[in-house]
Amino acid sequence: MSHAANERRRRRLAAIHTAKRALHLDNDTYRDLIERVSALSGPAQRSAGDLTEGQIIAVLEEFKRLGGLKPAAKAAGKPRNFDQLPLMITKVEAMLASMQLPWSYADAIALRQFKVEKVAWCRKQEQLQAIIAALYVEQQKRELLAGIERVREQQGLTVEQLEARYELTETRNWRRSLPVLKTLSEALTGEQMEQEPAPR
Repeated sequence: MSHAANERRRRRLAAIHTAKRALHLDNDTYRDLIERVSALSGPAQRSAGDLTEGQIIAVLEEFKRLGGLKPAAKAAGKPRNFDQLPLMITKVEAMLASMQLPWSYADAIALRQFKVEKVAWCRKQEQLQAIIAALYVEQQKRELLAGIERVREQQGLTVEQLEARYELTETRNWRRSLPVLKTLSEALTGEQMEQEPAPR
């Protein structure tokens, strides 16, 4: 499977888990839904990770029908010359929409990196690649922080307790630091795995 296909699958699986949380499904109900929908287009599965691509799409459609997935909003402030820009601009648009960020966010990246006031004025492929890379880093930060928040809530910790346990009070704006978020996420995931009962 290509890197692009892997990334697409990862995002779809993440959307399934987002929908599960949005609908407040317990594990049994969630797995029953996965099994019911997957059985319509192949071998029945109870884990999203075991689904084929077709089954993943079917599950996402079911979650959309149930109201667990909202269609991605279009990012505000779309450039007027969008259709004349390099094709890569569609990736910028998709990433902004998925994070519910306005086009002015991409404009700010263009200004910071290239001293160009508007992303619509970035015509070189390497400029758009750099803007996409910056958006990907922002996406990573948001996903890691969301995961950390989930585990924190599951463990019944306040933000202050979390910061004290991992000595984050000395780290300025730790929520915006990718290395800190990665380290914290790994530490919390490791602790969670240790606390889970071993399979019989």
